[in-house]
Amino acid sequence: MENIRTFKKTVSLLFAEMWKQKKSYFLLLFANFCFSGIYTYALFLLPKEVLTMLMQKEIDAQMLIVLFVTIFISSLMGAVMRYLYTPIGYTIRYQLMFELMKKNMYMPLHKFEDPEHLDKQELVILPLQSIEGVQGFYLQLAHISGALGVIAVSIGATFQIHPIIPIITIAWFVLYVKLKLDAGNFADHQVKTNQSIWRESFYLNDISRDASFAKELRVYRMQDYIHEKREQIIKRIQATLTPMERKESHILHLDNVYQFIRDGVMYGVLIVAYFAKTISLPLFSSYTSLVMQVNSAFEVIFEGFRTLSFRYPSIIRMFEYLHEEDDQKQAQPLPEASTWEIVFEHVDFHYPGNTHMVFKDLNFTLRQGKKLAIIGLNGVGKTTMMKLLMGLYPPTSGTIYFNGVDIQNIDKESYFTLFAPVFQELNIFPYSLKENLTFQNDCSDEELVEITKQVGIYEDIKTYGWDKQLTRFVDSEGLLLSGGQSQKLLMARALAYHRDILILDEPTSALDPIAEYEFYHKINNEYNDKTILFISHRLASTSFCDEILLVDAQNISEFGTHEELMQRKGMYYDLFQVQAKYYKEEELA
Repeated sequence: MENIRTFKKTVSLLFAEMWKQKKSYFLLLFANFCFSGIYTYALFLLPKEVLTMLMQKEIDAQMLIVLFVTIFISSLMGAVMRYLYTPIGYTIRYQLMFELMKKNMYMPLHKFEDPEHLDKQELVILPLQSIEGVQGFYLQLAHISGALGVIAVSIGATFQIHPIIPIITIAWFVLYVKLKLDAGNFADHQVKTNQSIWRESFYLNDISRDASFAKELRVYRMQDYIHEKREQIIKRIQATLTPMERKESHILHLDNVYQFIRDGVMYGVLIVAYFAKTISLPLFSSYTSLVMQVNSAFEVIFEGFRTLSFRYPSIIRMFEYLHEEDDQKQAQPLPEASTWEIVFEHVDFHYPGNTHMVFKDLNFTLRQGKKLAIIGLNGVGKTTMMKLLMGLYPPTSGTIYFNGVDIQNIDKESYFTLFAPVFQELNIFPYSLKENLTFQNDCSDEELVEITKQVGIYEDIKTYGWDKQLTRFVDSEGLLLSGGQSQKLLMARALAYHRDILILDEPTSALDPIAEYEFYHKINNEYNDKTILFISHRLASTSFCDEILLVDAQNISEFGTHEELMQRKGMYYDLFQVQAKYYKEEELA
């Protein structure tokens, strides 16, 4: 019964989605049902009337014309209804894809670090990946509505002979539904249980055609290794598919047995009725023709049902995922203030699914207008600290305040307007130069020229124009930027947004130490009204910052100005002395 309830819920959700998209589609389905019923009844009468005329040796031309015209018009109108209805499958499928994409883009970042959530994302997209999901349901629905018209007429017609015929027909249908729902639920359980295997399989497919992996795959001759991994996954997938195939085979055998019993009973009743002279030979001919139509109609319905039965649990999950309550629904807008500060108070943090603490009892304050250098060795959590600051991750415990308000209670969209980050990842989109710099931000060409000059990339791109496409993912003649140029472009993107807090997360790793120092110094001088966070394991930015924060061993190891930390002769002093000689060597070179 649980499977039946779940299936009914799936169908009601899909109908609700169709109602939301276009209510007139229901009229098309009803019209198709009616025309199909009329067509079936006319086709039912035709052999009876023809055979009667032959036996009586008298042709009723008017009756034949009426029947043929009825068959032609009802068939034509049914085809027109199906033609008008067909686009709904594509429309709703791609609309739901868009809604899923939007949902994922607004999903809290920390969920993308959670393997359970990644498995969930793969499961909810399943009904939209092939014609056997949402689209298949809507495409089959037009055919099913016509088939139901056939069955409605046949039940009414055969009931007059003996009620056992429609009863057996309905019983067989109910039994088939139960078997297919059980099989679909079993298949869904297999897919859900082994989703991590499928995710690994998709990942291997992706890296085989991902340009960012292409060099390593070839230089290190990793193709055979990846192929071996793929073979192992295929074996594991086959092990999960075998029980599903056996279940389907079992249902197929049962279905054949039930069809044999159903057809035997139906034809048996007709033969008995004929010899008992309950029905005439012409009527017997019409009923046998009707039985064949019913069989064809059930094949259409079962094909549509087969399409949906495998996907119905994942369709439920998809709609539940889309309708999940937004954690930010009750959040307040960013408090308005002429000055602000962001305070970390006893913050602990570890990543989802990982018990290792990145930070323990982290406390510090970021004040408006300050230039703060966040330094430390690789892997100590500098970038993680910035993600906490921007609200991309919630603290495991403790609180981060913006002017005394917990940032978890502030609407994320308004809170994000404080920040213009430059991350370590070089994410260049396959769109124009201008789109990569501004997206929907209103920034004039004159401003872009000034900003790109400030970051030192204008001379590299000025000959191409702002409409030049970047990367060759879409445009075969797209502009390919070097690592250093990409970093400068991302820096220009951040500056184009004119936000209060500029976060530079090692955006100059592709530059040499002297160039990095000069770049930081220039940004510091030209944007002295902004709050700027310089994040690096190199110390090019530290001497001119108001405050320096050294991260080590899950907390802040040292905090103060450059002069104060040098006088203490602690870890910062040692790092600075080691790196200072490289700057001197670069100058000598």
